Amino acid sequence: EASLRAADARVTQLGASQRAARLRRGRTVVRAPTAGIVAGLEAEVGDLVAPQVPVAEIVRMERIEVTLRVVEEDFVRLRPGLVAEVAPPSLPGLRRQGTVLRLSPVLDRVTRTGEVVVQVDNADGQLRPGMVAEVGIELERREDVLMVPSRALLLTTRTEEDRLARVFVVEDGVATRRDVRIGKRYPGEREQRVEITDGLEADALVVVRGQTLLRDGAEVRAQREGEALAAAEARP
Repeated sequence: EASLRAADARVTQLGASQRAARLRRGRTVVRAPTAGIVAGLEAEVGDLVAPQVPVAEIVRMERIEVTLRVVEEDFVRLRPGLVAEVAPPSLPGLRRQGTVLRLSPVLDRVTRTGEVVVQVDNADGQLRPGMVAEVGIELERREDVLMVPSRALLLTTRTEEDRLARVFVVEDGVATRRDVRIGKRYPGEREQRVEITDGLEADALVVVRGQTLLRDGAEVRAQREGEALAAAEARP
């Protein structure tokens, strides 16, 4: 009976050792928490690593997140769910539509910017983690807005306070000065454009070069900018 009890104790002890060994063996296998592509290995076979040390980097290509920082003035107008357009400069012509996923609850005290994360579908894998991308987020939609190039404006002492400026328009070969009221400024591919809320018609021919040398009522020979550039390039 004593031998039997001793044997049972050894069996129990061996079972505990077996479970401990199985647990230790399980810890030697690192399982990925999600499906994806291994982008980098931080450890080699035989290395000793602590729980807080990363072993590998895994990326999921079918849906990626683009992180950007937005200035305070625009950040406060953002909200999750807004439509965004992502365009990487390294892939000309490629534009992907995404959605604002989340916003940082705080702003950086130094740069006065907030972090915004945009989620983009990437089933074909053309967008790669680590790429640089330009992101445009539609804050509002306004139709039938009259705009002119910012360089067409002649600013005055009342521009900052009353939003008043001047432009020259060509009518029957004569340059006429117009007082206009300006609105918001919008970035463009080549130059900034400014909204005109009052004082100008949609079909007006606005002077964009040499207006600083004009006087009201001066006779001019107008030439559209695109035609002028083409003529200049054609000259030997």
